[in-house]
Amino acid sequence: MTAILERVTVGRCFARASNHPGGVPDAIRLMPPSDVSEGYEDVFPQHDDLLITSKQIAARGAFEDHEPGLGRLVFLFHLHGRRTVEVKGAGRHDLNLPKFVAYYHAEGVVKTSFWSQGDTETSILVGFSPQKPPPVVNSALRANSDARALISKPNCPCFWLEFPLTLEMERAARQVSAANIHPAIMREFLLAKADELLCLGSDALLASFTRSSDQSAAERIKLDLVVKIIDEDFRTTPTVGFLAERVDVQPAVLSSLFLDRFGFTISEYCARKRMDMANRLLATTNMPLKQVAYEVGYNHISNFNLAFRKTFGVTPRQAR
Repeated sequence: MTAILERVTVGRCFARASNHPGGVPDAIRLMPPSDVSEGYEDVFPQHDDLLITSKQIAARGAFEDHEPGLGRLVFLFHLHGRRTVEVKGAGRHDLNLPKFVAYYHAEGVVKTSFWSQGDTETSILVGFSPQKPPPVVNSALRANSDARALISKPNCPCFWLEFPLTLEMERAARQVSAANIHPAIMREFLLAKADELLCLGSDALLASFTRSSDQSAAERIKLDLVVKIIDEDFRTTPTVGFLAERVDVQPAVLSSLFLDRFGFTISEYCARKRMDMANRLLATTNMPLKQVAYEVGYNHISNFNLAFRKTFGVTPRQAR
């Protein structure tokens, strides 16, 4: 495992700490450039070169990081914040909403991450070699020929597939990002969480390949429009009836399509957008808590505090 850890740090602007502050065996902590950012990237090696990475980054200024490819398949669970990623052969992508991404980072291909001033990021990554996939991923490959064709090719080209971050994914990923586990059993805890995240990610891949031939282009266009309408004014929660009328779909059908595609209801999507914006304002401004609550659509600070704590596990004041 030492070899893979050494390769993780090659050519990057992140500096490696001499020791992991949590005392977790074999774990390493990487720190972004201190003059323009704060936070950390914790890398936890598991069996068979399986790596779990927890990112907690806050950018005070713009910076970028260049990460060489190790020929690994990565399941990325982006919880909140913003980062732009560019991979040669897979394009440029914005991580600005909660989402699950499955991507392949080919050997020697540079992945560049960009943070702008005020950007924050909380995410969990699980990476492994597609030639030696963990058992749950191997089961998914055996179950679906499309997944097998995409992932199991020798010299696989880079690819990037985005999916909704389901509530189950978010719950499991947050348990990793905020883990308060004794170092003696941290590896076993992380391995169990990695298996859970790999199960959920593999399920999303299999479901997408099954749905891709069934879901019409018209339905996708209508759902994209619904998301656009919500994003333009996420401070309010439009009724399903209003949205259904805008896209000419029965309310019950729209609710079912939205839940099937994104993994959560329309009201849950609105709530997540509001909380992510609140977290961003807390991290990047000195705005009073009452004003933050108002900016994301809450007229009463008590309701805002309750919703924020339910989402992130801490109060807005503690988060700041």
